[in-house]
Amino acid sequence: MTPQDLAKWVREENEKVTVLISALRERVALAPPARGSAWLKEFRERFEHLRAHLVRHMALEEKAPGGYLACVLELRPTLAPQVDRLKHNHEEMRRLMDVLHRQIELVRPDDRLFLRDTMSRICDFLGYLEQHHEQETLIMTYAFTQELGVQA
Repeated sequence: MTPQDLAKWVREENEKVTVLISALRERVALAPPARGSAWLKEFRERFEHLRAHLVRHMALEEKAPGGYLACVLELRPTLAPQVDRLKHNHEEMRRLMDVLHRQIELVRPDDRLFLRDTMSRICDFLGYLEQHHEQETLIMTYAFTQELGVQA
């Protein structure tokens, strides 16, 4: 995959993730009606859609050869510590999503406190996710746009 193809793929993926995050944030922002079974069902579906997309997305990023992290290391081996940190973040986010999935499944339509706690945790996770995407964008921008100095 050329750097241009990779940049296009990452941009498209980030746009998809942004749309999924917005859809989930919208659901979190709308307080559910009393005994909001339909609201809760849609909340679960939106989270699961985001979760499935992120699991697939992170696997593709890490895939060698062809994933953008492998390309970053190929171009800039000195970025290995940053790439390792991003990979570790992927693992942590997968674990967080598993915990959130289990928690969301335990929420009942009449649970007010438990639902508020769950939504708070979801918001925290979305913040982590947005920070992670910013870090990925920075590392890619650096790896694919910085000129290497050449000794004469």
